[in-house]
Amino acid sequence: MKQKGEITVFLVLMLSVLSGFILTLARSVKICISKSEAAYVADNAVKSCFAEYNRELFKRFHILLIDSSYKTADHGRNRIADHFSSYMENSMGRDKLCHAGISECRSAGEGNGQYIYDCAIRYAKENLNTDPGLHISGEKAQFLTYLLYVCGNDDIPREGSVRRGETEYLLYGLSSDDENVRWAHLDHMETTESSYEEYLIRRLEKEDTDVLIQRFSILVTEYMRENGSPGFDLNECYYDITFSATVKSDAMKEYNLTRRYEYEPEGI
Repeated sequence: MKQKGEITVFLVLMLSVLSGFILTLARSVKICISKSEAAYVADNAVKSCFAEYNRELFKRFHILLIDSSYKTADHGRNRIADHFSSYMENSMGRDKLCHAGISECRSAGEGNGQYIYDCAIRYAKENLNTDPGLHISGEKAQFLTYLLYVCGNDDIPREGSVRRGETEYLLYGLSSDDENVRWAHLDHMETTESSYEEYLIRRLEKEDTDVLIQRFSILVTEYMRENGSPGFDLNECYYDITFSATVKSDAMKEYNLTRRYEYEPEGI
């Protein structure tokens, strides 16, 4: 007698195949959802870190940087990595954060303060008219316009100046404010410039740009240390950071995430 179980066997086999396909599809969807959630958490953690820019630095000098001292006496990029890790952990669901850190970063102290210079140029272009006392043009004129705007001198002090005569310090670089001012006034007496301010502008035009950047960076550091950030160091203040994280989920083994973000010189 012929057995009549072919259809049953066929359906059982098809059901096995379909069940395997459905389970595989469900696992794939679970993995995709897990990765998407982790990516969302990482993006928010990075944005949270960059939202912690030093507001006093931005208010006074219009420069965006993450100050790794966070207004304390200590500093270091590991402190930023700890903040990133904390933001990740506080937002994770069932997934587990195995590691979080910084793989690459660029500080404001690199390249002879190029980022500081770029911020100054961009701010001057977008917000300031070139100082009428300048006899030069181009980027250096924009940089000097910015310096004249944010720095003060002995005759025209700037609110928030860290030294008596910041402009004089830019020109002479002496540790004593009195000596910087004294030499500036003595040199002015030997020139034909009609006013002290005009003399300072002529001297700025002749000064090497790299020297001005270095001395201005010192002024910025001094100001920040005296105004709430004792551990401020431009070599430990960052504008471009690549974060990395290792995440483990129920749906898969450990996998890595990388996120890079940077401030633009024009600010926010």
